[in-house]
Amino acid sequence: MNLITNIIQTFTPHPITEKKENKTTPSKPSYLTDLDIIREKYGDLTAGKVISVSLKELLKIIPRHRPRIEAYMGLVGTLKRDYGVVLEIYSQKTKNKPA
Repeated sequence: MNLITNIIQTFTPHPITEKKENKTTPSKPSYLTDLDIIREKYGDLTAGKVISVSLKELLKIIPRHRPRIEAYMGLVGTLKRDYGVVLEIYSQKTKNKPA
């Protein structure tokens, strides 16, 4: 009986699953205003674009309750995942260590 079951399973076509299209809208609607501000300031969000901005400047245009780079990690992830844009945030307090 095992042999017959294996043969039937081997020759039974599997259902074709449709792939979902990538959406260009962010996963959280709370980022919509942030994305509009970034588009206004830095132009169109095209894949491969790198935006490097200081934390101080970003806090002026997109305020957060917590003035830390970690407060923008969700936005950074959304830009990377949905648009292919890299948002680099640097702090002026962080000093580069000598090599």
